[in-house]
Amino acid sequence: LPVMLSPNYRWADTKHYVLLTLDIPDLQPADVSVHITPDGKLTVTTAKSGVPFRRLTLTLRDRVRVEDSAWGIKARSLVLKVVKLDEQRWPTLQIPSIKKPPNERVDWDHMELESDSDDDDMNTPTDMQPVMLDDGTSFNIASSPPSKKDDFSLEFFLDSTMDALLAVIILIQLFACPFTKVEESFNVQATHDFLFHRADLSSYDHHEFPGVVPRSFIGAFILSLVSSPFVWFCRVLMRFSKLPALYIVRGVLGLITSACFAVFRREVARKFGRDTSILLAIITMTQFHFTFYASRTIPNILALAPTLIAYRFWLRERFRETVWILAATSVIFRSDMVVLALPIFIENLVKRRMSLANLMVWGLSASVVSLLVTVIFDSLVWGRFLWPEGELLYFNVVLNKSTDYGVSPPYWYFTSALPNAMMGGLLLLVPAIYYERQRIMGYLRPVLGFILLYSILPHKETRFIFPALPILSMVAAVGLARLWRIQHKGGWPRLFFSAGVLALIMSAVASCGKVWVSSHNYPGGHALVALHTSEHYHPSLQSPDEITTSYLDEEDQYYVHIDNIAAITGVSRYLERETPRWRYSKLEGALDDTSMFTHMLTPADSTPPTGGGDWEEVYVEYAYSGIGTSGVRVSPSIRVYKRSNI
Repeated sequence: LPVMLSPNYRWADTKHYVLLTLDIPDLQPADVSVHITPDGKLTVTTAKSGVPFRRLTLTLRDRVRVEDSAWGIKARSLVLKVVKLDEQRWPTLQIPSIKKPPNERVDWDHMELESDSDDDDMNTPTDMQPVMLDDGTSFNIASSPPSKKDDFSLEFFLDSTMDALLAVIILIQLFACPFTKVEESFNVQATHDFLFHRADLSSYDHHEFPGVVPRSFIGAFILSLVSSPFVWFCRVLMRFSKLPALYIVRGVLGLITSACFAVFRREVARKFGRDTSILLAIITMTQFHFTFYASRTIPNILALAPTLIAYRFWLRERFRETVWILAATSVIFRSDMVVLALPIFIENLVKRRMSLANLMVWGLSASVVSLLVTVIFDSLVWGRFLWPEGELLYFNVVLNKSTDYGVSPPYWYFTSALPNAMMGGLLLLVPAIYYERQRIMGYLRPVLGFILLYSILPHKETRFIFPALPILSMVAAVGLARLWRIQHKGGWPRLFFSAGVLALIMSAVASCGKVWVSSHNYPGGHALVALHTSEHYHPSLQSPDEITTSYLDEEDQYYVHIDNIAAITGVSRYLERETPRWRYSKLEGALDDTSMFTHMLTPADSTPPTGGGDWEEVYVEYAYSGIGTSGVRVSPSIRVYKRSNI
């Protein structure tokens, strides 16, 4: 039997890879065999005539990227570059349970290399050879440019496909539910005013309907600025009404959100692997809340886009950018983002990845700059000196007025909101924690801390924890990717993997059902569009498509009253006609004197108007009302009346 010796070797650690140098002189490429598994099982065997066999078997500390790893021969040594899957420093070369062997030494000449050093700096051979998978499959990324180009093309195709699919799903849901509700009203009206009133600040909607607390105009201004060329094209060249501008503004926001998610997902691919990134996209596509709200102008979504970019820097451990973005987002868009930032900063302060001094300098600098921007800009638009998020913080925290809008128990986010938002992806957190605890807990702990801190506030809504969803989905994707890699072993891994896939399929089906239901939850918007685009209505009609003849005279003047229920279920300035012939009123209490109006949108259960002569019901808009034994139920929600003498 041949004599098997274990060679002396040195290792150097960087964030991106491990450099192994085996002291075996005078080798030829044909004398060497290198096998490695994604789990980090490394075997190096050399066989040269007249020289004892050499074999080195290691169980590396963490998983590696086989396809990016390579080896080469120097004059008196064999050099291996093993690329890590999770880019972080290794305190030991092998797993903690394996004692350091006597033939292992630290390569101090290369240990202090920066993680972004190139191959020339690390003094590796130029003719790197392929690394073999344990099944015999070989990779030679370092020495085969055509293969690298092909891999890049495939990765680019997969990433682009996932990005496009997510954007398409967001846009489909936008077209299925184009109208907006009360939570979105401030920003959607603000974008309308920037686009159509421009410098005429006195005509802006917030002067008549300021809302409970002031909000920042910065997000709406950016949206309207990006949307304006497309709106100009539709308005000037195509001569469309204002309604397509609503689709454009929401479409732009949806695409911005999906683009920021794509940036975040690519960083997930760099840190956890391409398969995890693809699965993250798939998991997100099955989640109704992310795709449905991604194009909606609520402040939570305006804050989500920069937060996704902050997550990208967090994963890269570039904390200056992380602090700046989270601080600016807190000051301008959502003051409660401080609740998210606090656990993230504490986690990394404890791990000594950032210093308290740097945190204070970066945080204060970003806050001061952002505060100046929002105070100057918003004070100009509002017409008084103010900091919008400061007033919101005072309203919710000091005055505790948010409780006027409902109170939920402390556990509500965990028992209701998260299952509803994460859907099947929530189950995948279990295998992620079981198999990948070391890799994901540094990201999971801060997000769970954010939700726990938010649970202290009595008033709770699912949209408040939207910033947690991307990280939770990332952790779920890590768990599913691990199940995918080990499901070939059968048993529990295969069962759990199948259950995870089935849960995602069910989530996708449930999301489709929720979209259909949501499309029936904007009766006010549908009713006003019906009033404008339809000519003749009858109480039995449920859709404007059933129009037959005209009843509106081109010379008449029309004054439409929009009741509060209709106003908060889809009506916005984008739906109003741009002509002096049409006027609109949302004043509460107008039902006491209806003689001034020609048309009215009222709740279906209210009494018909009586003032100003006879009124007739010309249209009824139906809305979702529940699921019964006979299936999905819809019931009358908004009635459209017109005076009989019109």
